[in-house]
Parts: sequence; structure tokens; C-alpha cells
Amino acid sequence: MSTPRPDNPARTARPGGTWGCASLIVRASDFSARNLTIENSFDYVGNLDSPRFQPIGPNGLQAVALMLDQGADRSHLVDVDLVGHQDTLFVDAGRSLFRGCRISGSVDFVFGAGRALFRDCELQSRWRPGKPRQGYVAVPSTPAAQDCGLVFEHCRLTREARVPDASVALGRAWRPGRTFADGKYGDPDVLGNAAYLSCWMDAHIDPVAGWDAMAYTARDGQRVMLEPLDARLYEFDSRGPGAARSPVRRWLDAEQAAAFSPARVLAGWEVAA
Repeated sequence: MSTPRPDNPARTARPGGTWGCASLIVRASDFSARNLTIENSFDYVGNLDSPRFQPIGPNGLQAVALMLDQGADRSHLVDVDLVGHQDTLFVDAGRSLFRGCRISGSVDFVFGAGRALFRDCELQSRWRPGKPRQGYVAVPSTPAAQDCGLVFEHCRLTREARVPDASVALGRAWRPGRTFADGKYGDPDVLGNAAYLSCWMDAHIDPVAGWDAMAYTARDGQRVMLEPLDARLYEFDSRGPGAARSPVRRWLDAEQAAAFSPARVLAGWEVAA
């Protein structure tokens, strides 16, 4: 996810980074999909065991299934399976609504800067051999001036059979690098926003930490961590064996949760049934 966007994102025999690996890229408004599968079938687990690529970004294993890129808006997906491992779903632009979808992945598998509402979806964490931290679900890069980012309503957080208890984070906040007049560093105008509202969580969700920190490059060139409590990462009415309260799992009250209404998340876009 830290890979710079290439001028020409054409596919090659080498890993293309986040913006060069997607199975499907949407750059237009009013995209819709129903009752199908969008998959990036890159052999993630096989390449952990026997690496074949030079690293790009943190590990060169980005494999986006669906990217909602600049120009996308009012994207509507119903009963769609989105299948991948690292970076499965990149919702980086516009407004989007996912209803009854199943999204599977491991590392940062729902991420980006867009306004996205997930209703009655399944978020399945996949197994990564040899990794104590099996993965991260929601990784927003929401502009600080934007009031809503990735919002999950009445969703189910599930796992593959080999994913251990307490091994997956609800997410972490991504501060991507941006080029400024004085250099390239983590964009200070980005402050991730994600909320889980009345979601059921299996025991693979870390009951104590809940959310993890994520590194970015500061203006002085140092690598620093964006801590969960320094971003906008919330829960309300979480349920199931993975639901817990801790000092770093911030729970909203009912009035605060109401601020993440569909009308507000989708900024006035009304979607027909």
C-alpha cells in the first residue's frame, strides 16, 4: 500500500504495487455489480513460503481484487464476493455501498480514502502461515476534513479455520506518502476514519489491542507510528466472542453512533432498493 502510483499502470511480469495489480479498476460514476465474484488469485500463501519477487513497498505481495479509483462515485455492489489476500478491496474515491457482500483477505483487506458503507456484509480473515499478527481488516486513509470513511453496519467478522484466536486487528490508520515542495512524507491532512456498528465478531479479533498502529514517514524523514488513539477508529454495540472493551477500543454511545447514519456516510446519495 505504500507503493507510489505509476505513470503507466500496465501489467507486467513483475509485481506492480497497489495501483498496478488490481483485477478490476473503476474510474467512472454509477458502477454497479450484483451476484458475481471479483477475485485476485495471486498465490499469496505460496509466495510467503517461496518468495519469487523483489519487494515492492513492505513485501511486494499487494494483490487488489477491486479498486475504486479517482472518478468513481456512487458505486453499488450487492451480493458480490471480493476475494484476495493483501489489499483485496481498495475504496479510494467517491461514495460506495456494499450490501450482502463477502470480502475475504488478510493484510489491510478493506482500505482507502473513500466514503464507503458496508451493510450486512461478511469480512473473512484468511490464514497467513507463520504470522503472529494474522492481519488487519479496515485500514482507512480518510482525509482529515472528511467526516466519514469506512463504516460497517450489521456485518460479520469471520475467519478461515486456521486463523488463531486474538490474532487479527480490527484495522489500523494509513497515512500514505505524498510529494510536497520540501519532500515526500506522510500526508498530514490524512486521518483515517472507520467505525463498526452492531457488528458480530469471532474470537480471532484481538480483544485487548483491537486496533494496531501503522508506520509512516514523517517530514524529517523519520519513521513514526500513527497510533490508534490518534486516528478516528470506533465501535458501537459490537457482539460475539471478539467483542470487548479496552482502553484502546473506543466505543461510541448511541448518540455518537447516529452520526454515522447512511445519509451522512453517503453524503446525501439515496440508493434505490
